Amino acid sequence: MYTPELLRQLYAHMEWADARVWSEVLGTEGARGDPWLRDKLFHMHDTQQAFLGLWTGQPRQTPGDLGSLAAVCEWARPYYATARGFLEASDAPALAEPASDAFGDRMRQHFGPPRGNVTLHRPSIAAHTTHHRGQIMTRLRELDGARRSWTTLSGCGGGAPPSHGTGRRGSPREDGMTAKISVDESCDRLDEAWRPRVIATLNGQEVKLIRVKGVCPWHRHDDADEFFLVWKGRFSVEFRDRRVTMKEGECVLVPRGVEHRTSAAADAYVLCFEPAGTVNTGNLPANEFTAPCGVPIC
Repeated sequence: MYTPELLRQLYAHMEWADARVWSEVLGTEGARGDPWLRDKLFHMHDTQQAFLGLWTGQPRQTPGDLGSLAAVCEWARPYYATARGFLEASDAPALAEPASDAFGDRMRQHFGPPRGNVTLHRPSIAAHTTHHRGQIMTRLRELDGARRSWTTLSGCGGGAPPSHGTGRRGSPREDGMTAKISVDESCDRLDEAWRPRVIATLNGQEVKLIRVKGVCPWHRHDDADEFFLVWKGRFSVEFRDRRVTMKEGECVLVPRGVEHRTSAAADAYVLCFEPAGTVNTGNLPANEFTAPCGVPIC
């Protein structure tokens, strides 16, 4: 049985791995026009949506025209925000309630009844997604011949997502070539506040783009300095003895070990430079502001 906390960790890894796969797909020549990839990615995310409907009791929404990879990506993007909300609101008894779905009914017809009830804490959708990620990465290798390590992307790595990688859309360094990064376009792709997205890595550091709105809890980073540069809007870093409020083009350094909290009254977009793998809420236990590490912009 998976506890609610283990499920939250699993889905954080799934969110990271799906984003990495999408970055590989969108950055691979020939992939955008490949109907097999489009159909496989649609199937993977459509099944995720079906299970989410099972969990939440909401009817599955039939998508509109998804004739392109870009359309599938945009349609699939809100899934993890909704899944996170459900998992945050669910306790162990709720996840242990028996569940029924058409896919499970077909499996029972073929293989007989499972041992015990089918419940929400059995993460069958994670296994399904893992299987198709592996197929997708194999197809990408067929398209461009590049060697890719997909053990962690497929979900077999376990634990927390790795904090580094290549193949990120708009920020790869592949075969010695650099790609231009549009920070403005990257801002448009941030759907949620307090969910940092990596736009570049260098020298063990990550450059993260963050949409900020509201107030993050007090925290500190014992092993990492943080450098914030305001790209759009107005952004504040509050220390115990003062507040630093910045506008576009202004910046501040938060030394390691110094307690602080960040905030913005309205949407602000901030670049953060810090060591790879730094958890955005620092020393705090996981909470609603805690985001997966190493998730690239897609």
